[in-house]
Amino acid sequence: MTSTGQSRNNIYLEMGYTCICRFCEVVVAILFTIMKVTAWNMRGITASTPYIRKLLHDTDICILSEHHLFECELHKLRKVNDNFMVYAKASDVLSNYNLYSGRGCGGIAILWHQSLTNVISKCTHLGDDRICVIKINVEHCLPVYIVGVYLPQRDCKISDFDEYLYHLEHVVSMCHRDGSVIIMGDFNCHFGPAHGPRAWGTTTPNAGKLYSVSCRQELSIVDLNDKCTGPNYTFNVSKVGMSYIDHCMVSNYIMDKIVSCEVIDDDVMNTSDHLALKIKVDMSMPHVTQHKSTPKVMWGKVSPDEIVKLYTKQLEGQ
Repeated sequence: MTSTGQSRNNIYLEMGYTCICRFCEVVVAILFTIMKVTAWNMRGITASTPYIRKLLHDTDICILSEHHLFECELHKLRKVNDNFMVYAKASDVLSNYNLYSGRGCGGIAILWHQSLTNVISKCTHLGDDRICVIKINVEHCLPVYIVGVYLPQRDCKISDFDEYLYHLEHVVSMCHRDGSVIIMGDFNCHFGPAHGPRAWGTTTPNAGKLYSVSCRQELSIVDLNDKCTGPNYTFNVSKVGMSYIDHCMVSNYIMDKIVSCEVIDDDVMNTSDHLALKIKVDMSMPHVTQHKSTPKVMWGKVSPDEIVKLYTKQLEGQ
């Protein structure tokens, strides 16, 4: 082949590569016009796979709590749907050595469609065994952090609610440094009528604490206002009753980006005592130069070592 022919081929290859790149950019832009995020407490993966697959059929990102898997079993979540990537954590109280000697418990996971892989990264430095975080980073837009939670229930024997709520507030504060947050999952908090038109019953003590965090960190509870549709409960067990303990919280300044919020009606395939929660988000976020909320730091809860590490900068010559 002549050098002229080779050069022509190289040009064609470069043109093809450019077209593919532009096509990918268009695909990402289309996908992120409206993003669908779903959260569900599955109460164990064993019988829940068919319903998870149904939820994944119409979602971009899915938060799953209480998968009941040991650390060495987390790969099972990847097999639910080959088109979805997974970031999962097992409960800290589970040891792989006890895999077949007892039932698993707890756990949190976030699944996202593989087409979003180039714009999503795992935030392994944030969260714990009940809080899982991923970051969506689209060019010219503020980063959006998706935070999946499974907070301890009242009188939980293995976890302290206040401890994990503190962890959650720390995560939100860190995310608010450069972006916004969307927090979804099982909060184990029930709100009364004072907190929104869809709330009912009595506000639990844990819900009161969560509301205080939402005020300090400038968060809105989306599912309690008239933007949300569907049942006004998410948990129902015979002899226990109904309650509304699964929620969606977002940064105040992106509240107008929430297109819709829905508690999904019960389904014959739903093997859990929880209903799923789904939101649609307009991902045409503000440009990075626009105003962002100022993160709040609870100095009384920050250790001296954390202050030095996170908030102190050594001066030159020191």
